[in-house]
Amino acid sequence: MSRFSTHPCPRLCLLALCIGTSLNAHAVEPLPAAAAPASEAPVQLDTVQVSGQHLSIHQAIGAKREAAVVSDGVAADDIGSIPDFGLGEALQRVPGVSMVVNNGRGEAQFMSLRGFNPDYNTVLIDGVALPSTETSRRVQSLDVIPASLAQQVDIYKTFNADMDSNAIGGIASLRTRSAFDHDGPFASVRANLADWENHRQLQGSGPSGQVQGSVSDTFGPDDRFGVVLSADYFRRDSASLNTAIDSYSYYANGARQTLTPTLDTDGMAIAPDRFRPLSYDNVRQRRSVFGKLEYDDGDALKLALSAGSFEHDNDEQRRSQWINRVGNAAVADADAGRYAQGSAQTDANRFDQTRTLRYAQASGSFRLHQQGHLDVLFNRATGKYRQDTREDVFTASASASARLGFGYALGDHRRPTIALVDPGYYGNPANYLQSYFLTRVEKSSTDTTTVKVDYSQNADADAQGWGLRAGLQYRDLQQRYNLDEVRRNPVGRVSLATVGSDDARICPYADFSCLLLVDPARVAAFADASPGAYVLAGTNARNSAISDFRIDERNGAAYLMGTWHGERTQATFGLRNEYLQREVLSAVPQPLSSTTNYLQQSDASDRRFLLPSANLAWDITPALKLRMAGSRSIGLPTYGDIGQNSSPVVDTTGLTINRSIANPQLRPRRADNLDLSLEWYPDQDAQLSMALFHKRIDDEIVRVTSTDLQRDPGGLVGTYQVTTTQAINTGAASVRGVEFTVIDTRFDFLPGAWSHLGAMANLTLLDPRTADVQMSDGSLRALPGLMESPKRSANASLLYDIGRFSARVSANYTGLQLLSAATDNRVNDRYYDAITSYDAQLAWRFTNKLRMTLQGRNLSNARLTRVIGADQQLMREQLDNGRAYYLGVDYAF
Repeated sequence: MSRFSTHPCPRLCLLALCIGTSLNAHAVEPLPAAAAPASEAPVQLDTVQVSGQHLSIHQAIGAKREAAVVSDGVAADDIGSIPDFGLGEALQRVPGVSMVVNNGRGEAQFMSLRGFNPDYNTVLIDGVALPSTETSRRVQSLDVIPASLAQQVDIYKTFNADMDSNAIGGIASLRTRSAFDHDGPFASVRANLADWENHRQLQGSGPSGQVQGSVSDTFGPDDRFGVVLSADYFRRDSASLNTAIDSYSYYANGARQTLTPTLDTDGMAIAPDRFRPLSYDNVRQRRSVFGKLEYDDGDALKLALSAGSFEHDNDEQRRSQWINRVGNAAVADADAGRYAQGSAQTDANRFDQTRTLRYAQASGSFRLHQQGHLDVLFNRATGKYRQDTREDVFTASASASARLGFGYALGDHRRPTIALVDPGYYGNPANYLQSYFLTRVEKSSTDTTTVKVDYSQNADADAQGWGLRAGLQYRDLQQRYNLDEVRRNPVGRVSLATVGSDDARICPYADFSCLLLVDPARVAAFADASPGAYVLAGTNARNSAISDFRIDERNGAAYLMGTWHGERTQATFGLRNEYLQREVLSAVPQPLSSTTNYLQQSDASDRRFLLPSANLAWDITPALKLRMAGSRSIGLPTYGDIGQNSSPVVDTTGLTINRSIANPQLRPRRADNLDLSLEWYPDQDAQLSMALFHKRIDDEIVRVTSTDLQRDPGGLVGTYQVTTTQAINTGAASVRGVEFTVIDTRFDFLPGAWSHLGAMANLTLLDPRTADVQMSDGSLRALPGLMESPKRSANASLLYDIGRFSARVSANYTGLQLLSAATDNRVNDRYYDAITSYDAQLAWRFTNKLRMTLQGRNLSNARLTRVIGADQQLMREQLDNGRAYYLGVDYAF
């Protein structure tokens, strides 16, 4: 079987059978009329409409058609209509959107838009960019936010002056639920019971599933007040297998070659250096609560007070064991050989990770006169990340042993076959000695305060003629990162047999040994009983202090924007003046070789940006719309690039220093954006569109490594050769692309019940021109692509809706994505291989209030794979997460 089996699996036969049955059963039979009065409006379910999935698509089409900028989106009834953990899976079906999966094993976490990785994009909730819940990135994690929070999500691909400027790829704008979305009281409950076929192996698996509820009502005189409350709980209990080949060696005429930028590896024999299976047991949970109190007098005053708390926990148990080469391979042919000696290690890690997002927001809209209103907003938010780590490491007692030799044979795009010389020796705990155990606490917090004031004069969507918008925004951001590490090293020889290995068995491959497992509880008990057997590592203080940093940012903006709403034309044009002030504090050892003395260094900067924008829309006919847009936007650097240092490696004998340092003076990227879009709407449930876009980015940010001679660097004495890795602004990059979208929710041209079929599809093609990366010899080469950004992505869904029955089959294709660029040789560039995955949903409505769903996720068991090699032909890691199935009930009352 290939690494990515994308052939329809037998479970899809269930969908075909249900559709075929429904075609026969309902060819001429309509859904029986309900006993309610004919004038009664359809009852809405949470994230679905009982009138069918067509309504949600119709709402998304309508939002795109009426938008002032080039956009796409999903409506509330569509979010959650296929298996999802957060907003990510739903947004992945939007044209130009691809998702970065959390560590390749979790859920869709970060949004990549139009070929730009997540750091180029922004997520807004009710108009505000909330803080990140990560350690070093600014972008929000979508797996923390429940899909049930949103009533509508719009993806803005062109920009106006009143929009957040920190967006080169685009903006995901989420509008939360409102009590005024429904007339009077409304409540809904959604429950799913889920099963992930990869069950936990160290302990018994528990249940997986989701429960979410929402209630809203209007009250008071003339129903002017409204309240919304919603809550969500999700649990995923599952396991993953990562098959890792960390690196490969290249051989010419039997001799191992040192990789250099100029080395041509074509025709060389290739041998894996290490084989490492990693088994993960995970319990992921998300808890969320959201509430909103509103007032709308229907004329001059609207007020809202909202708050949300979202928490995502991941309890991860990781076990791994590896076999590594010692010396060079005896090459038999281009794909096979053996190592006479090897080394080995077995380890255990426990990660308790919590990410939390909390915010409170007050907003109001005051109509000053018939055509003018003033909008004000105040938001206070906190994003936090905490991870507690326990790590236990045991290595083979012999650093090089003939009994740990192994043979290998490469396969085409699959796991190499590894044959151990002595499997019994490899699996014997008596042959492994404890290297160390450590505990680590990593914490990050980001606090933001946002204030916005906007004035609008005849500029709303229903206005006619010329209009004006103007506004001010202020944002204060405080980011803190702290790491504390305590490592203990054994004084003498402590074998895994003495401590005791884990009784559990994990045997992921039929042709390879079971994993030898470390039991952290037994290691901890042994250490507690023998405190004198361990000493604290001398690097604890150094490792704990060097990575800490603090960032304070103050951002102000003012904009002025003119608008035009004509009978067949709409236009906006404006200018945004942005001001950014930043101070960065971080620690450096003084001198650089010190493990106890640190100096706090501070760096301040301030910058100003003028950002023009213009959007023009022309209704060529009532069904045909042409859009043109131009704008300038910025992309702020990540927190890690401007604030985080790593421990330098200092050789006072050889007079060399290797270090990775922050660059507090990094400038934001600046992008000039051009867009052209043609959209055809033959009816309210169909759309055909094509969009062309071009983006030129100046001050692109890349990490480079440079080497120079420095006299008395960092308090040391002497002339040192210093090798520094640092993010810098360099050169320019550009992206040209095209997006195609076609939607027809009902095939009216087909006869009878076949006319209830429908389909949606989109395709995005990119042509990037990237900045250069500096190689280890000082030469430059163009990056082979934009980071975490596929050049090709596509989505397709087949829909069916007849009577009480509805169905959807969805396919998602994400092309090759660059993850990191090597500086030794391009063969070590790392990519995510192209992948196609399939999801499906079947639904049956028992009444207008009750619906049952059966859903399947990743039905073809596609495996996310990281690849390297000159032609990306070598598997570096393959992640098997398995399939998942959901049985759910939606009820509205």
